[in-house]
Amino acid sequence: IKERPKLQHARAFHACEVLEDGLVLVSGGYTNMEDPTRSVAPDELYNTATGASQVLTFADSLSRYQHRLVRLEKTVFALGGRDGTGKELASIKQFDTATYTWLDHSQALLSNSTSGMAVTTLPRSAVDCVEECRSSDALLAAY
Repeated sequence: IKERPKLQHARAFHACEVLEDGLVLVSGGYTNMEDPTRSVAPDELYNTATGASQVLTFADSLSRYQHRLVRLEKTVFALGGRDGTGKELASIKQFDTATYTWLDHSQALLSNSTSGMAVTTLPRSAVDCVEECRSSDALLAAY
């Protein structure tokens, strides 16, 4: 097994998702375990064919950690997490694969916590929630 080149930034509590063109979007996380709020990493696009990575500017990066990424068809969504101050977020962002930037989504999560969150492409009627489980139309509006 041949080892692939490393990302330009080591990180923890990041998220990643494979894009359609063979790139892997590696989003956020932090680089300093002792002080995560001062070390949110910029996003990177990792090319699986060449092993090269492109670091996005901080302005084009999500700047979150402990968030979730999910790809539904051609769209990547970022759900929740914490910002650079440590504040929990309920906002949803959408990654623009043409410009490699994050766009605001019109809806938000019902909770600031992504702990225990499940994302599925199944219709809501096919998912049985446990007690106190709530589902949302937040991502349904995108389609």
